[in-house]
Amino acid sequence: MKKVTAGLLFFVLAALITTTALAAPPQTVQPMWKNVISVTPTIYASTDEYACEIYAIEGTSRIACTLTLYEEKSPGSDVFIYKSSLTDTYNGSQHIFRKSCAIEEGLRYKIVVSASVTCNGYAEPISLSWIKQC
Repeated sequence: MKKVTAGLLFFVLAALITTTALAAPPQTVQPMWKNVISVTPTIYASTDEYACEIYAIEGTSRIACTLTLYEEKSPGSDVFIYKSSLTDTYNGSQHIFRKSCAIEEGLRYKIVVSASVTCNGYAEPISLSWIKQC
């Protein structure tokens, strides 16, 4: 009985060691951008404006940004049509790019952000889109 128990124990331990050895290494989470801390698009029906705050690391010398606003073609559709855009440049590490535009309650809007953030001579491209129901 002792030999059977010892053999079974040996088999279980061997299986555990093999499973642990074959497990994939943990994934390393990489930051999304090198120069940028955060990009925060917003849209306000109450003030008829859309905006995007870009907050970059210390030493950032320039932020060039284009915001493009698309409006849902009709309620419930997944088709968006061009509504408005803004292109601007700011010398510094934090800025809110904003533009006034008629925003209707009940429709969804998509803001596309395309920017270049320059720090220590490296111009990092930034691109994202964001959809919000107003």
